[in-house]
Amino acid sequence: MYECLRHGPTEEERCPKCGAVATVLLEEVAFRVERKEKGIWRYWSMLPSLPVRRSLGEGLTPLTSVDGVRVKNERFNPTGSYADRASALISSYVASRGWERVSSLYEPDFSRSLVRYLEGAEVEVIAPDPLALEAEDLAVLTSRARLVTRSQAPSVDYASPWSVEGLKTIALEICEQRARESFIVAPSKSGLLALSLLKGLRDLERAGAECPYQVVGASLRGRDPPLLEGLPVRVEKVGEEEVYETLTKLSAKGFRVKPLAAIGYAVASSLGDAIAVVTVAVRPALRPGRSSVKRLVLSALEGGRKTAYEIWKERPVFTLRAVYKAARELEERGEICYDIVRKGEREVKMYRLC
Repeated sequence: MYECLRHGPTEEERCPKCGAVATVLLEEVAFRVERKEKGIWRYWSMLPSLPVRRSLGEGLTPLTSVDGVRVKNERFNPTGSYADRASALISSYVASRGWERVSSLYEPDFSRSLVRYLEGAEVEVIAPDPLALEAEDLAVLTSRARLVTRSQAPSVDYASPWSVEGLKTIALEICEQRARESFIVAPSKSGLLALSLLKGLRDLERAGAECPYQVVGASLRGRDPPLLEGLPVRVEKVGEEEVYETLTKLSAKGFRVKPLAAIGYAVASSLGDAIAVVTVAVRPALRPGRSSVKRLVLSALEGGRKTAYEIWKERPVFTLRAVYKAARELEERGEICYDIVRKGEREVKMYRLC
């Protein structure tokens, strides 16, 4: 059973009244974090019940600061995109149905991700327009899938209820991370990510969790995300000049983002009290020289994850304060990641190499 966020329950994956992507209607939800589960399945009590659960360790991406703007950096997923969250649910659904051959309409980043998650299945990627294929996707698609113009195999596209369930885990993580910001900004072309975050927040409310965030869709001026029409999602728009300015500014500081992510970043920057859900990479050639204490932190983490205190205790060459500062700066630049781990009565950051 599915549910349109505008018109209520439906038996179809698309709402028969408005044509929007429906969401999986969950009978019961409980916000429990199963830390022994892999990837986004740590939230299995908030997800559809499937007999097969697939994961490549997606999720648990860091909340960091990129030039003063808080970001939920999805680069640290297995294929470097939040699409991995969608692929985890879709591949679990496919495996649960016992399908050995599937088709999927080409979508940048997502198709590359899905093919990796569906390893072992025959995947046909429908690409009616060869000129729309992105170069970084081609190597994976041509080696692990078949590129076709049409297919008779069962279809599992990005715009689906299963993608929504996977993507909504971003909201669950932000709630678990106890972020203090008021807004979650989602770059919005179709609006699927923002719709998914809204579904996640609604499910959290049903589960009794106090996570009073507001979803904001970030779009290019003159374009309306079709999936957000009629939903309680605030849409903020920026012009082309602001996008170019943001891209130039971030590039000059050594950060690399796609234009759509730059739109989300720009909106979060203007709002101030916001988290941008984006993919931000660090351009190695533009990294400034690392200080001795940063080199020490990176060297210590080659032996496995550690807290800043454990790094300092193991190698007390610098002050504890200097080690904490170096770890925080490396984290903000995306050079190291962290997991939140409970030790005794408190939760601590365990740093690791990304």
